[in-house]
Amino acid sequence: MRNKVMAVLLLVGAIALVGCDGNLNNSEFDLDQLMKQYDEWGQDTEDNPYIYFAFDSTSFYAMDVSWEDDNGTPTDTSDDTLIHYSIEVDSYTDSTITGHYTVYDSELDMNVDHPITVQITYNASSGLSLSFSGPDNAGLEGKSYNNLQPCDS
Repeated sequence: MRNKVMAVLLLVGAIALVGCDGNLNNSEFDLDQLMKQYDEWGQDTEDNPYIYFAFDSTSFYAMDVSWEDDNGTPTDTSDDTLIHYSIEVDSYTDSTITGHYTVYDSELDMNVDHPITVQITYNASSGLSLSFSGPDNAGLEGKSYNNLQPCDS
Protein backbone atom coordinates (compact mmCIF):
# COMPACT_ATOMS: atom_id res chain seq x y z
CA MET A 1 0.00 0.00 0.00
CA ARG A 2 2.82 2.37 0.92
CA ASN A 3 4.43 1.91 -2.52
CA LYS A 4 1.12 2.72 -4.25
CA VAL A 5 0.72 5.93 -2.23
CA MET A 6 4.29 6.97 -3.08
CA ALA A 7 3.71 6.21 -6.77
CA VAL A 8 0.52 8.30 -6.79
CA LEU A 9 2.29 11.18 -5.03
CA LEU A 10 5.17 11.06 -7.51
CA LEU A 11 2.75 10.99 -10.43
CA VAL A 12 0.77 13.96 -9.08
CA GLY A 13 4.02 15.84 -8.46
CA ALA A 14 5.26 15.13 -11.99
CA ILE A 15 1.96 16.31 -13.50
CA ALA A 16 2.06 19.49 -11.41
CA LEU A 17 5.62 20.23 -12.51
CA VAL A 18 4.82 19.66 -16.17
CA GLY A 19 1.83 22.00 -15.88
CA CYS A 20 3.85 24.84 -14.32
CA ASP A 21 5.32 27.35 -16.70
CA GLY A 22 6.90 29.84 -14.30
CA ASN A 23 10.11 30.11 -16.30
CA LEU A 24 10.26 31.66 -19.73
CA ASN A 25 11.66 29.52 -22.52
CA ASN A 26 14.91 30.61 -24.20
CA SER A 27 13.73 30.21 -27.78
CA GLU A 28 10.06 31.13 -27.55
CA PHE A 29 8.15 33.40 -25.26
CA ASP A 30 4.62 34.62 -24.84
CA LEU A 31 4.66 38.43 -24.91
CA ASP A 32 1.62 38.70 -22.63
CA GLN A 33 3.15 36.35 -20.07
CA LEU A 34 6.52 38.11 -20.18
CA MET A 35 5.08 41.60 -19.76
CA LYS A 36 2.60 40.60 -17.06
CA GLN A 37 5.16 38.63 -15.07
CA TYR A 38 7.74 41.43 -15.29
CA ASP A 39 6.23 44.82 -16.14
CA GLU A 40 9.32 46.86 -15.15
CA TRP A 41 12.78 46.40 -16.71
CA GLY A 42 16.12 48.19 -16.88
CA GLN A 43 18.36 50.43 -14.77
CA ASP A 44 17.20 54.00 -15.55
CA THR A 45 20.34 54.84 -17.56
CA GLU A 46 20.72 55.86 -21.20
CA ASP A 47 22.25 52.48 -22.15
CA ASN A 48 19.89 50.47 -19.96
CA PRO A 49 16.68 52.54 -19.67
CA TYR A 50 13.69 51.97 -17.42
CA ILE A 51 10.99 50.12 -19.41
CA TYR A 52 7.42 49.85 -18.17
CA PHE A 53 4.64 47.77 -19.76
CA ALA A 54 1.18 49.11 -18.74
CA PHE A 55 -1.92 46.91 -18.58
CA ASP A 56 -5.51 47.66 -17.67
CA SER A 57 -7.96 44.94 -16.72
CA THR A 58 -8.19 43.62 -20.28
CA SER A 59 -5.17 44.57 -22.35
CA PHE A 60 -1.69 45.96 -22.85
CA TYR A 61 -2.18 49.62 -23.70
CA ALA A 62 1.09 51.54 -23.17
CA MET A 63 4.84 51.28 -22.79
CA ASP A 64 7.24 53.80 -21.25
CA VAL A 65 10.95 54.18 -21.95
CA SER A 66 12.85 56.60 -19.71
CA TRP A 67 16.11 57.45 -17.98
CA GLU A 68 17.81 60.23 -16.07
CA ASP A 69 20.57 61.94 -18.07
CA ASP A 70 23.26 63.14 -15.66
CA ASN A 71 24.45 65.83 -18.14
CA GLY A 72 28.07 64.84 -17.61
CA THR A 73 28.05 65.26 -13.83
CA PRO A 74 27.15 61.88 -12.29
CA THR A 75 27.68 63.02 -8.69
CA ASP A 76 25.54 66.17 -9.05
CA THR A 77 21.88 65.21 -9.51
CA SER A 78 20.63 68.82 -9.49
CA ASP A 79 21.21 69.15 -13.24
CA ASP A 80 19.75 65.77 -14.26
CA THR A 81 17.35 65.73 -17.19
CA LEU A 82 14.50 63.23 -17.50
CA ILE A 83 14.29 61.61 -20.92
CA HIS A 84 10.85 60.02 -21.33
CA TYR A 85 9.06 58.37 -24.24
CA SER A 86 5.48 57.16 -23.80
CA ILE A 87 4.18 54.70 -26.39
CA GLU A 88 0.46 54.26 -26.96
CA VAL A 89 0.03 50.69 -28.20
CA ASP A 90 -2.07 50.25 -31.34
CA SER A 91 -1.42 46.50 -31.62
CA TYR A 92 0.95 43.76 -30.63
CA THR A 93 1.47 40.22 -31.82
CA ASP A 94 4.18 37.70 -31.10
CA SER A 95 7.23 39.90 -30.56
CA THR A 96 6.14 43.11 -32.32
CA ILE A 97 4.48 46.18 -30.84
CA THR A 98 3.17 48.96 -33.08
CA GLY A 99 1.97 52.31 -31.86
CA HIS A 100 2.61 56.02 -31.58
CA TYR A 101 4.78 57.76 -29.06
CA THR A 102 5.11 61.08 -27.31
CA VAL A 103 8.41 62.61 -26.24
CA TYR A 104 8.36 64.39 -22.86
CA ASP A 105 11.18 66.58 -21.61
CA SER A 106 11.91 67.84 -18.08
CA GLU A 107 9.69 70.87 -18.58
CA LEU A 108 6.82 68.56 -19.61
CA ASP A 109 6.83 69.89 -23.16
CA MET A 110 5.43 67.31 -25.54
CA ASN A 111 6.36 66.27 -29.04
CA VAL A 112 3.51 63.94 -30.02
CA ASP A 113 2.30 61.22 -32.35
CA HIS A 114 5.38 59.55 -33.82
CA PRO A 115 4.71 56.12 -35.39
CA ILE A 116 6.92 53.39 -33.94
CA THR A 117 7.47 49.64 -34.19
CA VAL A 118 9.17 47.78 -31.36
CA GLN A 119 10.75 44.37 -31.91
CA ILE A 120 11.15 42.38 -28.69
CA THR A 121 13.32 39.34 -28.14
CA TYR A 122 13.92 37.48 -24.91
CA ASN A 123 16.54 35.00 -23.82
CA ALA A 124 16.54 33.68 -20.26
CA SER A 125 20.32 33.94 -19.96
CA SER A 126 20.77 37.42 -21.47
CA GLY A 127 17.43 39.14 -20.84
CA LEU A 128 15.12 41.37 -22.84
CA SER A 129 16.14 43.17 -26.04
CA LEU A 130 14.19 45.95 -27.73
CA SER A 131 14.73 47.47 -31.16
CA PHE A 132 12.82 50.60 -32.28
CA SER A 133 12.05 51.64 -35.86
CA GLY A 134 9.85 54.25 -37.46
CA PRO A 135 9.71 56.94 -40.16
CA ASP A 136 10.33 59.97 -37.90
CA ASN A 137 13.53 61.00 -36.17
CA ALA A 138 12.11 62.14 -32.84
CA GLY A 139 14.29 60.09 -30.51
CA LEU A 140 13.48 56.38 -30.37
CA GLU A 141 13.96 55.46 -34.02
CA GLY A 142 17.09 53.38 -34.56
CA LYS A 143 17.67 52.74 -30.84
CA SER A 144 18.30 49.24 -29.53
CA TYR A 145 18.60 48.09 -25.94
CA ASN A 146 19.97 44.68 -25.04
CA ASN A 147 20.38 42.54 -21.94
CA LEU A 148 17.68 44.34 -19.96
CA GLN A 149 16.80 42.60 -16.70
CA PRO A 150 13.62 42.89 -14.62
CA CYS A 151 13.71 45.66 -12.02
CA ASP A 152 14.14 44.57 -8.43
CA SER A 153 10.84 44.57 -6.63
